[in-house]
Amino acid sequence: MRVQYLSLPAGQTAASRLLDAISAAVGYPLSFSDLRYRSSYRMLAGLCEHLRRTRVVGVIVDHIHRANGDSLDKLVEFAEFLDQDQRTSDGGVPERAEPPVTLIFAGSAEPEFLQTRSPSLASLIGGCSAMMAPLSSPDEVKQAIEQGFSLRDPRWSDAAPSLFGTIHEETRGLNTHLRTLMQDAARRASKRDISSIESALGDAIRARTAFPDATEEDAGTADRRLRPEAKPLPPNRRASKGRENAAKASQVLKQRGLTKRPR
Repeated sequence: MRVQYLSLPAGQTAASRLLDAISAAVGYPLSFSDLRYRSSYRMLAGLCEHLRRTRVVGVIVDHIHRANGDSLDKLVEFAEFLDQDQRTSDGGVPERAEPPVTLIFAGSAEPEFLQTRSPSLASLIGGCSAMMAPLSSPDEVKQAIEQGFSLRDPRWSDAAPSLFGTIHEETRGLNTHLRTLMQDAARRASKRDISSIESALGDAIRARTAFPDATEEDAGTADRRLRPEAKPLPPNRRASKGRENAAKASQVLKQRGLTKRPR
């Protein structure tokens, strides 16, 4: 049995692309007719069958606050289809039913946010929601880091408690900030051993002067600072850049005598 994870990209996720993203996350290839005609019933039926066949028992949709109202309503349709898919034609549950698929929606917004964005999804969830409290101590930060890096009984140095205290103070125990810090440390670590990870965590926390408040805009800005993404060039600039790179490559090959000469 498996649980699949989907993180909605920054910006608003349109309903027309949400099923595409879910299908990609769970490894279900969409057919040409699915993409062309976009029959929700056909796509959902195939998606549910794929989840049963691959023994997926849970789908986590992270950053749910990035979905627009139509996308959230599409998730309601998906959830209702999964519920119907577990029942027989007379409304009962078959004797050898496959394990039900649980949908988990996660995001930085409070549950009341769904009430204004999608009343149907808020009604579907009902009281099945919980708020993740900030980590309350350096020891909880230590446990979260060990779980995040899949460390079992690590032997931290004598300076590690002070490091965890600094991380707890700077991140204020917020999961968003701690995750961002760990992503930075993972890129800095030269090896996967405990000393390298500890050194990378120290470098990562020293490289940051302050963490912003835990809002969607600030979290996105923090992610961009640690993971700068190049803006795509317009088509004409891309073509020009491609010709320029090709000319440079050809010149280097000629200088090194690696070009093929006609016989």
